[in-house]
Amino acid sequence: MSPKRNTPAPMEEEKYWQIIAESLQEGPYQSWQEHFLIHKLTSLPAGTIKSFHYRTEDLADRACTSGLWCAAFIMNEGCTSDEFRFFCYWLITRGRRVYTEALNNPDSLVALADPLRKNHEFEAFGDIPSQIYQLRTTRFIDDDDPTAGEPSHRLDEVQLTWNEEQPETMRQVCPLLFARCWRL
Repeated sequence: MSPKRNTPAPMEEEKYWQIIAESLQEGPYQSWQEHFLIHKLTSLPAGTIKSFHYRTEDLADRACTSGLWCAAFIMNEGCTSDEFRFFCYWLITRGRRVYTEALNNPDSLVALADPLRKNHEFEAFGDIPSQIYQLRTTRFIDDDDPTAGEPSHRLDEVQLTWNEEQPETMRQVCPLLFARCWRL
């Protein structure tokens, strides 16, 4: 899905995924990855920061599927629409291979699922470009966007093929994740 904005195009995917790959080399903690991304984006021109933001939103939009929402619900023992967006950000920050595999098969996330961790999310990742852009330009990242304020994601378009009140339907979508993480 391409953005519906009259603003710079999203960053080229190869360049984007290279930045994500570099951030993953910083170490095992999300805070380390966040610190790297802040430093990296701060060194880029304002237009590039904006295009990074739009690529992030485009990738998060593509991840708005029933299967991935089911995976997020199982991995996090519940998942509101906001939490699902933060899950999509987390998924992106796991790298291109993990992201692509999860789009094709949400159950592939079983390799990253930690039943003791209930926050497979990265809320701050979605805010990093906006905050840096605002500090750099004193403008909001969407100031030139006529659709600013409208939801940029497709959550309202997702037709769930599972029901949280019927756990067996979640097992059908993500059997491996369900077996590893389901505790309710």
